Amino acid sequence: MEIKETGLIRLYMANLEQHFVLKRAFALALILILTLNFLLIFLSGNVKLNLLLFTVLIYAGIYFVLGEFITGFIAFRSPEVIAGRVSRQRLNLKDDTDAGELIYYAFKKFRNGNIEECREALSKFFALKYLPMEMIRFAYLILADSYLEEDKSGRALKILKDHIVKKDSSDSISQFIYGRAFFEQGIYDKALQALEQSWEHFLSRNFGVPNIFPSRLKNSELKTVYRGTLEVFIPYYLAKAYLMLGNRKKAADFFRTAVVLCRNKHLRPLLKKSFNSM
Repeated sequence: MEIKETGLIRLYMANLEQHFVLKRAFALALILILTLNFLLIFLSGNVKLNLLLFTVLIYAGIYFVLGEFITGFIAFRSPEVIAGRVSRQRLNLKDDTDAGELIYYAFKKFRNGNIEECREALSKFFALKYLPMEMIRFAYLILADSYLEEDKSGRALKILKDHIVKKDSSDSISQFIYGRAFFEQGIYDKALQALEQSWEHFLSRNFGVPNIFPSRLKNSELKTVYRGTLEVFIPYYLAKAYLMLGNRKKAADFFRTAVVLCRNKHLRPLLKKSFNSM
């Protein structure tokens, strides 16, 4: 399955979301079973604190020890399987006057590769009044990223310079997209500078993902997906930038970091193939 690099980023984002949803479902299933166990204990009349604590510890152990292995085994599959899951996903916009719903819908459409529908949602978002600045900023980042998906790095750079860079606020996502745009333009020194800043922000946990929902769970999902994607693809693009500038040692170090941090072993060969083709 041939996948371009921007598509690989989107595919990995979708895969991380699938893993997040599976872990949540696994946790809810364990809570349900634990509740039934408690009910059986109470009905048996053998209610003892140590028995209740022991039961809680067993289920906590199942979640923290086996949960990652089980959900990872199900979620982290081949690119074909991930793409198939994405293609079967049905996205519905619940309220086109809700800024959070619109931007999340645009993000998901972008992640699924539906670029035109993504931009339509963003147009509706920008038409709304009284929008928080952090959400406007995030929307422009999605818009710039959508042009990178179409190999229009010049258009992406213009959006970033007009709406992001001049605002004198920086974070991991903005510098990551900025660096990739410069890289696609062949301006490798500026690409490296932006990507290094992106990595510094990432290590400082300044990811740049705003809270777009009242729900902490939904905000957590979006941040988890972006954080997991950035920790793989910032080092990957740093490796590419260092390689183009002739620093093979740093390129090799960052490339190894990207491969090790990639949680889906089926996607690692695609990273290697793309990097080795340079």
